Amino acid sequence: MAIADNSGWSISTKVRVALVAVLLLIAPQVALTVYYLVELESTADAVSARTRFVVDMGGLRETVLSIDVPQPLDSNAPSEDRFLDAVTGAMAATQEASDNNPSFKSEIQRISDGLAGLDQATREYVKAIRQAREIAPTRRALAELLSGDPAETGVDLAPLLEGIAITRADLRERFDAATIRAYDQLRSDEVYAKRVVDHADRNLATLTMLTVVFVVMLLVALPGRLVLPIRRLTQVVRQAEKGKLETDVEFGDAEVGALADAFSSLMRQVREFDQRKRNRIIEDAAKLDLLLEQLDGPAALLLAPSLLVERSNRAFRELLGVQVTDTDVPLPDLMAEGGDAMRMVLTRGASLRGRQEPVALEILTGDAKRPMLADVQLCRDQRGRPTHLLLVLRKAPKTLVKAG
Repeated sequence: MAIADNSGWSISTKVRVALVAVLLLIAPQVALTVYYLVELESTADAVSARTRFVVDMGGLRETVLSIDVPQPLDSNAPSEDRFLDAVTGAMAATQEASDNNPSFKSEIQRISDGLAGLDQATREYVKAIRQAREIAPTRRALAELLSGDPAETGVDLAPLLEGIAITRADLRERFDAATIRAYDQLRSDEVYAKRVVDHADRNLATLTMLTVVFVVMLLVALPGRLVLPIRRLTQVVRQAEKGKLETDVEFGDAEVGALADAFSSLMRQVREFDQRKRNRIIEDAAKLDLLLEQLDGPAALLLAPSLLVERSNRAFRELLGVQVTDTDVPLPDLMAEGGDAMRMVLTRGASLRGRQEPVALEILTGDAKRPMLADVQLCRDQRGRPTHLLLVLRKAPKTLVKAG
């Protein structure tokens, strides 16, 4: 039986070519996936930085704009110091925000400049309050001093308060401008992220469909070149399993051809071994028949432990009426009488390591019972495993018969 494959390619070459083709389709998907993931990760980092900037600026804005300006009559030195410290702390926070958000450096610099102006205005205001308090140390004198004509008293806090108000208003606009720019960039990031996701969906879906189509084509085309020869070889093996050992197979594929050659060689060896085994069985059977015929008295060779009669001489068959066709029934079941005793003797002989002493039995032959001695010997193979029982029957001595 010859199955040829004239493609010139071995199975391994075909599989490699198919895998390379699949990899060539998968490689762009992997590259695009990595690219899109890097882009989305970069966008996510930018969104995180801008969100953090909005949160920081929002908190700083609330802190700066919520600072209460100390009033001359209601404040003292500690409250004024807290007012100055709050402005100084806001400036330090702005510098830290600049370090954490380099992309907003210009906006933060404008806010920092506004805070510097607020700091200068507040310090001038606090200085003027403290000078007025030195001129009028009591609350009543201070009130009269502040309510007087600035041209006469030389103390005028109104322009300083107005400067603080203007500076705070300008600072509020700078905070709002920086926040608006951050929100605009966040919206741009959102649009860009959606565009990247849309491109990823479209491109990856297209490549995936192409890969699926190619893989389906491979699944349809490859079995004819790969699986079919193996199936045919499987059929040949199953025929050999059923006993048809004469089949020789040849395949053109390198791998399957090597397997077919090895299988053919194995089948030839099996056929030769089977023929030698049959010849050996025939020779051994002839030798056993000759040996059994030469024994003095009825003799048989039984399989252990099934007690089936494999070979027997003519005297044994005539004595027990055993036919050549009675090979599927244990010997004790073939006996008309004394079967239980025979089974006990044979079973005991199969369990002993050495040879047991002959055992007296009564065997029904024709219409009369004859006393016999059953001599059972256990036979083992080369590994020491029990295989057969040699049973030899002899006439019992008269003294044994009388004793019985």
